[in-house]
Amino acid sequence: ARIRLERSSLEWEVALTANAARATAAAITLVADTSGSMALLSGVATKTRMDVLKESLVTAIDTLLQGTACALVRFDSDAHLAETLTAINTPDIADGGRVALRLAAGLLASAGATSIGDGVRLGNDTAVADITRAPGVLVLTDGHENTAEFIADVMDDITAPVYAIGMGTAAA
Repeated sequence: ARIRLERSSLEWEVALTANAARATAAAITLVADTSGSMALLSGVATKTRMDVLKESLVTAIDTLLQGTACALVRFDSDAHLAETLTAINTPDIADGGRVALRLAAGLLASAGATSIGDGVRLGNDTAVADITRAPGVLVLTDGHENTAEFIADVMDDITAPVYAIGMGTAAA
């Protein structure tokens, strides 16, 4: 490949080599904030945070790799398993696992307080229960934690990688 520094006439010839990494089968738990604050406007037109959450969940579900297992946890004052760890058997949008997860996501509604720690704990425990896949947790929340268990309460017990996506505008 030829690389040129745009603000000068300097150019270099660079040899690029790469090895493709095989995708690792994953057990992913999507952890969705369904607390009352998710009924607030998101900052995206007239959509609520719950509207954006549901759209985000559908996008995540529809892009899961074949061979992945995925569960859906919802949390408000407590955490609840909305859909068990479900195998994604085909790349097809009509895959039975994807359909079940999308249906569960569509039923989410906002109410109650916010116990992010409860959601993260159940998400972790659900993902790591599948010992044949690499576990992971994706939390979608507006971050307005106000009820135990708090994140700080469960941090030392979490063994799966946890990623978070913030929903809505910055807290006042």
